[in-house]
Amino acid sequence: MIVVVIDSMERCYFFLRLVENLRSGHQFYFLTTEPLAHAFAVLSNIQSVFVRRKALKLENSAQRAEDGYWKNAIEVLNGHISLPQARKDAAAIEDAMAKIVKSGDVSRCLIWNGQQLLGRAVTEVCNRHGVETIFLEISNLPSKLFVDREGVNALSSIASFPHRLDALPLPSMDTHEAWFRRYEQSKREPLPQSRFRLNRKLISAINLLIKVVGRGAVLNTSNVLKLSNAAPTIPGSKCYSCDELAKRIYVFLPLQVSGDTQIKLHSDVTNIEAIRQAVGSARKMGAELLVKVHPAETDRGELRQICDLRSKLNFDIVSSATLDLVRNAHSVVTINSTVGLEALMYDKKVITLGRCFYRDFDGDRLKKYIHYFLVDGIDYFGSGAVSAGAARALLDR
Repeated sequence: MIVVVIDSMERCYFFLRLVENLRSGHQFYFLTTEPLAHAFAVLSNIQSVFVRRKALKLENSAQRAEDGYWKNAIEVLNGHISLPQARKDAAAIEDAMAKIVKSGDVSRCLIWNGQQLLGRAVTEVCNRHGVETIFLEISNLPSKLFVDREGVNALSSIASFPHRLDALPLPSMDTHEAWFRRYEQSKREPLPQSRFRLNRKLISAINLLIKVVGRGAVLNTSNVLKLSNAAPTIPGSKCYSCDELAKRIYVFLPLQVSGDTQIKLHSDVTNIEAIRQAVGSARKMGAELLVKVHPAETDRGELRQICDLRSKLNFDIVSSATLDLVRNAHSVVTINSTVGLEALMYDKKVITLGRCFYRDFDGDRLKKYIHYFLVDGIDYFGSGAVSAGAARALLDR
């Protein structure tokens, strides 16, 4: 039996697509804190459990979360859930997962990212009972998914042991160049995570209402209450053409979503501190600094700070295509964004300020990572069922 951890409605849509062509050979069990995700699973004839909050005494729940992993859950770090409630929710999640493990032969557990409270609590139980974990994350490369048994991003196996990539085959030049052309074409399109889908927002709002009434664990309203997934237009931002960028000498700094795990857990540097350091790097190189706000950044307080800093430190905020900004940059400064990884494809000098998995990549490791480490044929933001071959490759990773 394979347990699938569902921490949001978006994740529910993806995992239903993932398991669709695997159900004849595998038994799946959804564990979720989202009532509509539970309902969708049941309607799809998939076993599921909806984790509810329990009226536990604080001291009891604190004892159950003996390792204190809940303190660094992303919902707690972003102030969306209090520490006392996180302790209680962690205990409820552990109870639910432990019952599943004891009720059947659980071989693996699929967890998205792993740094949400739900993922952390389930991982705790898996480690305790010797259940294998498989962590998933978007790669930001077309139709490829990051899959690793140890974690994602800076917690992944290739972050700790990049030499593991050396054992993978090197793709042919023709194979890589063909893929690279498709990659460049995909980068001309808007980021899928910044897309606004009214029907899914309505479903998430209904899910939240049922979750409140049904006392679902890990109650987080932050994403549901956002009317848009895209950053507001920033006054004074500049959109340089590719030809204009080619005439400039600049350092490019792509900012990241301020509340994302990449910054909150894998960096000691915030977006604001990154700007200050990038300004210093640009001055040393005799270059100007161009800063692009992440298209999915919606924190208006963060955006105000960035605009205030622009007037003090004299850099440009730009809205040009990221691909053009990377291709024409003198160098790229990043906290740990995959834009830094993409800059390596263009042989750019990349300065990383946070912890990332590609810090020790050379050209060969980069190609091996793209073609043989990432699982091919899986579009997280797609609509159809994931092919059986791609889904099996994920489970076998």
